[in-house]
Amino acid sequence: MVQLAATESETRLRSYAERNGLSGYVILRTRRNGQDWHVLLLGGFHPNQAAAETALTRLPEALRSETTPWVRSVRSLRRLLPPADPAP
Repeated sequence: MVQLAATESETRLRSYAERNGLSGYVILRTRRNGQDWHVLLLGGFHPNQAAAETALTRLPEALRSETTPWVRSVRSLRRLLPPADPAP
């Protein structure tokens, strides 16, 4: 997956996405240092790291200059999520 940005403000991420004409993006809400934290991901899963890195290199310069997008694994994103509640 390609992470475009992360911040405590979901509103700032949505504004960033709209300003840059993004569609199909995902905002993942998690916790960081006891505070809400939001991660903006480029929509869609890539079949492997090489495909995600290719997608990263194809991002418009405006996206790459305003933030520092990077490739991260689904496993690393899962670690950000709170444990799921057990089924009743």
